[in-house]
Amino acid sequence: MDEIVEKGLKSSLGLLLSIPEFEIFYKDFSLEKKVEGKEGLYLLTETFREHITKKREISEEENILLKHIIECAENEVYANCKFKISNINKVKIPNEAFITEFNNDFQAIKTDDLFFEQINERKYKTVKEFISLHGVDGKGLFKLYEKYKDFNHPYIYDLISEPLIQAKNYSNGIAVLKKSLKYAFRYPNYFWDSIQGTNACATSLYRIQFLLGKDGLMVLNKTINNFEIKLLKLIFLYLSRVIYMSESNLLSIDAYSNRARIVRDYKYQFMGIFGLGVIPDIQYISDKYLAYSTATKNNLVGIPWIQLMWDSMKMYRHGSHIPNSYGGYQETEDATWMQLVQRGNIRSINLSETILKEFENYELNFTNSEIDYICNYAINKNKDDFENYIEKIKK
Repeated sequence: MDEIVEKGLKSSLGLLLSIPEFEIFYKDFSLEKKVEGKEGLYLLTETFREHITKKREISEEENILLKHIIECAENEVYANCKFKISNINKVKIPNEAFITEFNNDFQAIKTDDLFFEQINERKYKTVKEFISLHGVDGKGLFKLYEKYKDFNHPYIYDLISEPLIQAKNYSNGIAVLKKSLKYAFRYPNYFWDSIQGTNACATSLYRIQFLLGKDGLMVLNKTINNFEIKLLKLIFLYLSRVIYMSESNLLSIDAYSNRARIVRDYKYQFMGIFGLGVIPDIQYISDKYLAYSTATKNNLVGIPWIQLMWDSMKMYRHGSHIPNSYGGYQETEDATWMQLVQRGNIRSINLSETILKEFENYELNFTNSEIDYICNYAINKNKDDFENYIEKIKK
């Protein structure tokens, strides 16, 4: 890898020498800084750009050349890197300056109302799980959508669709969600190198899976060729992308946890996706622990984060969320808990690379008509019940 990068750097330096001032600039620059890797090339190129602009205006040809050098370096690194799932092409990161303003506007429409809804009612015998729901002003949400609907970013559509769907206003919520899914369901995805865009695509795919349910996936599988496996692969791919590009930040905690859940919820399908000999429960053990580990690295403490560790441990000791006397995977596997965590992590990286190749070969793409059909089915399956839902959570 280092040799490839160095080869690219030498090629880039050769192109830069075509600009008259570069040779003298580089002699002075290299005395203070060593150009290493693509980050060093970025620094060299941008510093040189600043150096020129202080003396004269950069010509259009020179500007194109400087951009071309970075693009070539990025493309060469990506083509030859071992783990493409984590590679971020800085040239392809879209302009997302508006997101800060959007987030501020979204926070402004939240109300002081706070509700709690029970989830996973049959997961534990003695423990009840709840999620907290913040109230959102409906008129404010509509105005927010009208303001940002033409910004064409999955982050906007995913975030606006969430409170609508949560409030069982499915027809409007899924219509907005579809705008995000149209990015997630197709390669190339313009937002693949955006952490916000990629995470929005991951949560949008996960959400439509939840709305369809297992029975819905089976029904759509009869109409859309290989729908179920393609959707599950895309969910796994995008969640993995969030994990490996986010460098253990807060987004990766949910991504690990959701990846664990999707693999376990569809364990028989993932037996086929991973291949013979891979037990999906071990992937669950791995991802739940890695979610907990990432939380501790970010100084997050408390029951929700510790529960991630307990979920992993219980699956290891009992092969279930519910403690029992069967011994679980600590009896059947020739590995310790942490060894299984590491094995699962390596398998997930390898699988995400395999699925990425399929994605880049257009094998996981959906057409516009298929996306419309999927979302229309989800709307028909989930009937609007906004008024009753609001009354229920208020009680």
